[in-house]
Amino acid sequence: MENEILKTIASQGAFAVLFAYMLFHVLKTSAEREERLMSFTQEMTEKLAAVSERLAIISDKTNQIPVLAERLTEVEKSVERLVNR
Repeated sequence: MENEILKTIASQGAFAVLFAYMLFHVLKTSAEREERLMSFTQEMTEKLAAVSERLAIISDKTNQIPVLAERLTEVEKSVERLVNR
């Protein structure tokens, strides 16, 4: 099939040959570029998932800060009461 297309193009002149060459070259490089892009996208998706997981852990820990501060205040009050006895 490709040979028939190339023979037809060759009979049309040099510019047709150059056009066909560039067309096939662009198609080939586009496929390679798309493969690299898909690989990059997959890698970034995995990294984003890891970052998202770590962010959730950090968020949980920062949400615990007010509770811990309240408990610390209670402990300080208890210690103060014990000292003042």
